[in-house]
Amino acid sequence: MSKKLYSQETVFEAIRITAMGTAGILDKEEAEAALSKMPENVARYVMASTLAAHETQKIAMARAMEKILAKISKEESDKSEK
Repeated sequence: MSKKLYSQETVFEAIRITAMGTAGILDKEEAEAALSKMPENVARYVMASTLAAHETQKIAMARAMEKILAKISKEESDKSEK
């Protein structure tokens, strides 16, 4: 298995795009421009990491909302019993 070396610029850009995409603050055109300049395999890793982070955030938010709604429901139930 041979190791591939990438330029510092490529690595920094991959990290920057991944971080911004994960945070949801990346402009689509900026992402497309940056990804088109990266080696294909690096661009795939960036996209996979960003998409995985988004899915993880959605799941975490859904679980948090479920807990909040359950708490509100319980509080409402407790109030109606009194």
